[in-house]
Amino acid sequence: MDTNMNEPITTKTENGNTGKIMIVLAVALFAIAIFWGTTKERETRVYQTLLENEYQQSFYQLLGNVEDISVSASKIDMTTSPAQAGQLLSDIWWQATMAEDNLAAIPLDHEAFDKLETLLNHTGDYCRAMSKQAMAGKPLTEEQQQNIITLGKNIAAVSDELHQIEEQVNAGKLLFVSAHNDIRTGRDNVDISESENDNTTTVAAEQEGETPTEATASNFNDMKTDSIEYPTLIYDGPFSDHMVNKKPEGLTGEPISLEQAKAIAMKFPALDPKKEYEITAAESGNEATIPVYCFDVTSGEEENAHQLHIDISKTGGHNIMFMDYARPDATNLTTDEGVAKAHDFLEKLGYKNMQETYTINQNNVLTIAFAYKENNILFYPDQIKVQVAMDDGRIIALEAAQYFMNHKARDLGTPAVSADSAKEKVPTKLQVTGTQLTVIPLDGDKEYLTWEYKGIYNNEDYVVYIDANTGEERNVVKIISTPGGNWAM
Repeated sequence: MDTNMNEPITTKTENGNTGKIMIVLAVALFAIAIFWGTTKERETRVYQTLLENEYQQSFYQLLGNVEDISVSASKIDMTTSPAQAGQLLSDIWWQATMAEDNLAAIPLDHEAFDKLETLLNHTGDYCRAMSKQAMAGKPLTEEQQQNIITLGKNIAAVSDELHQIEEQVNAGKLLFVSAHNDIRTGRDNVDISESENDNTTTVAAEQEGETPTEATASNFNDMKTDSIEYPTLIYDGPFSDHMVNKKPEGLTGEPISLEQAKAIAMKFPALDPKKEYEITAAESGNEATIPVYCFDVTSGEEENAHQLHIDISKTGGHNIMFMDYARPDATNLTTDEGVAKAHDFLEKLGYKNMQETYTINQNNVLTIAFAYKENNILFYPDQIKVQVAMDDGRIIALEAAQYFMNHKARDLGTPAVSADSAKEKVPTKLQVTGTQLTVIPLDGDKEYLTWEYKGIYNNEDYVVYIDANTGEERNVVKIISTPGGNWAM
């Protein structure tokens, strides 16, 4: 009887212990899950804070750059010495270059910042050209001084707009991380409480007990860069107005109608053949350079519609410009793979004998500059730029206006100076790694047949151009290596 009574007691005890163990395990697992989740959230917050700090550092450096440019430009009409003017102009050029680098580090793909980049390009390149003149002992003309002052005032106007953004950043009311995510996802305004990034806060805002509002695309649309007016710039450089306004030399064919241009645009090889697109005529652009028909193209999906823009020349129906507004979020391809995609694309468009000259990879977009090559001569004026999305290799931009402005038959003749003779003009300290016969644009619309010598000195890359007819040194370029690619300066 005792035995029979003890059996159920033992069973209950064992079951009770098992239940207690299961409860303890469940509590432990729950605690671990909470700990892991809290740790991951803390790590995410730390990462986003560090990222925000980097973005803010680039922003403040950009602000300092534009302020230095405006101050230096304002001094230019007070100088009587070409040497002093040359120093000021060199400083402006350098600050503009640094400002472009800092601007590129701020992850905002927005029209206002694109316009600021254009202004920095104009200012830096013009001052670079004028510094050469001043350093050669030739004083600036009154018109040239006024051009520089006007550019400085435009930079100062942008500086005022940046200071307005600075106030919001200092107060913790604007977050570049949130603005980047907002623009990427195409949102206009999102309450921070509903945002996927609601844990991203600045230290200042947390200390003050305030929750910062998200920096959205509209916050940066207030920059009044639309009011910027560029002075007429006539100088040795890629933004020369008389180069832009000259008659296109590469256009061939007869005038086409709007409907013909529309049919050409719908066959553009970057369009997805699996999608249905709606195409509408937009306001014509580039009338000062190449008259074009402009088209806005949108895929038929109600959600995540694909938006593109295509320009077709009114003469000959050539593809002049293309832009895909969808931006890539990752880099899955190598540079060589991206270049190959761009080559295939140009072949489909009918651009033959194009050779890549430089590449730069920024924000998962590979930009490749191609130049026309014929009879082993590389023609730098005949240039086409292509952008490749490095996540899936699709083409997201084409810029061929420079090609059609300059492409033509050239009677160059045989170089009067051989490659070996021209090499004697290259500094012996330069370790030459490559030689190429090229045509380069200098002195406005002038072109020179030159021997191009690429080389290395003190572990840095340089390119020297020697005139193939006179043996004169025409240009020296320094190649600046960056993680994304190379810049020529």
